[in-house]
Amino acid sequence: MPYSLQADVQQAAGGLKRLKEIADWDNDATPDAGVITNAIAAADALIDSFASKRFTVPFNPVPPIIVRTSAELARIMLARDRDMLTDDMQKRWDELAGTETGKEGWLYRLATGVVTPGGDPLPLKHGTMAVDNVTTQLTGDRDESRGKTGGYW
Repeated sequence: MPYSLQADVQQAAGGLKRLKEIADWDNDATPDAGVITNAIAAADALIDSFASKRFTVPFNPVPPIIVRTSAELARIMLARDRDMLTDDMQKRWDELAGTETGKEGWLYRLATGVVTPGGDPLPLKHGTMAVDNVTTQLTGDRDESRGKTGGYW
């Protein structure tokens, strides 16, 4: 199940007219569904490659931030493939995926746990888990302890 749909990519693109500009490869005045599907699949694969470091993928249910990220990445990929990438799109790509110059994008922060896809995806502490409150006290001095373990080193 894809994270976003053609309608999400259309919204991310800024409407049907702009989606046609980047996704009408056969010049029939309608966005090509197959091209959009491929862009969504590529965007989802990119998201999963980062998210799989910390989360079970594919996400199910899909958090709204992942839907939006998938649609935005797909839009940018479509524009790049048509050589229509704008500075604003490049800036948004950098914010999401990061840059080659070392800037950490949102996906990197997702993979490292700095941000989450929404909710609390980490397991909650179970009520029957025991708390470790054992304390250890050392007796004697360091040399005395080493002397007792002399044959084990």
